[in-house]
Amino acid sequence: MTVRPYCATLRRHWSIAFWLHVEPAPLTGTYVGQMGEVPLEGTLKGTTLSFATEMTVAKLKVRILYTGTAAKDELKGTIKYGELGEGVFTGHRK
Repeated sequence: MTVRPYCATLRRHWSIAFWLHVEPAPLTGTYVGQMGEVPLEGTLKGTTLSFATEMTVAKLKVRILYTGTAAKDELKGTIKYGELGEGVFTGHRK
């Protein structure tokens, strides 16, 4: 039997916001988007950052890990949705 994870909605382009606080360490902030408002925490070393949050997707608690780099007013990197899959992200400071 093949079980497909509920991840179809994760394949869309989403418009989300992150409010990140880098000082004092550790990196903390808030995710605001399709899944509501959720706290996050992580690390920043030079221009490399990593932060995570937990959300419930289809009654399954998922740890979402963002890893990337910051340059001027832009963030780029990868997203890992627990065991459901991965993706990429780009972001711009507003």
